Amino acid sequence: MTAKIMIVDDEMMIRKYYVMLLESKGYTTLEAANGYEALEKILIDPCDVLMVDINMPKMDGLTMVKEIRSRDGFHHLPVIMISAEEGDADKDSAFEHGVSIYLQKPVKADLLLQSVAQLLIK
Repeated sequence: MTAKIMIVDDEMMIRKYYVMLLESKGYTTLEAANGYEALEKILIDPCDVLMVDINMPKMDGLTMVKEIRSRDGFHHLPVIMISAEEGDADKDSAFEHGVSIYLQKPVKADLLLQSVAQLLIK
């Protein structure tokens, strides 16, 4: 069974890039444009790793991770937070919300794939 990765980002081109990259390595992908959409999808069709942008309309990444973590069965879901923010405050907040790995945009393909693989081993 291949691992399923949900990509949550409000930028369609970024989602498509991640989809292309992940699917080229054999992963199955799901997409969502914001936290609300992701939350609806993940409750119906759970994934193995969640990749989330921090800044999105409607529901930002931190709020979404907090919501996911409050649900039964999702306390230990691996989460990669991806952000253009450089400040330590966002990074610290992400880890406080239960993020597994924090990456800064633009993320190099090899680092993203390495991060996903690392979380799937755990």
